[in-house]
Amino acid sequence: MIRILERLSGRGLLLGAGIKTEVSYALQISQEMLAPGTLENPSATLPGPKTITGRVEFSDPSQEPAPSMEKLVLRLSDGRQLSIFYLGDGNLKATGPLRFAEGYARAATPTK
Repeated sequence: MIRILERLSGRGLLLGAGIKTEVSYALQISQEMLAPGTLENPSATLPGPKTITGRVEFSDPSQEPAPSMEKLVLRLSDGRQLSIFYLGDGNLKATGPLRFAEGYARAATPTK
């Protein structure tokens, strides 16, 4: 079973060797839930690996890079960044977790 943890969208920058272009992005962070079960609880689940996938749309379509296995960086509007592979046709696959870029302060966490 897959659980959706977060959906992100906004405007950001796609950066790489010879690439610096504005994009709109839509990301989905999901987590596989493993079902090992036990004798006491046959329906028990454990959190498995997280996956980040998504799409980008280029402000200037002529700036769209060719699909490659070269790592690029997607810088999000909130200052976080994500290392990705660009798969072509707007599709991307993360190669690691979301991180705050150096020089960006974390946004204040809202209180309830």
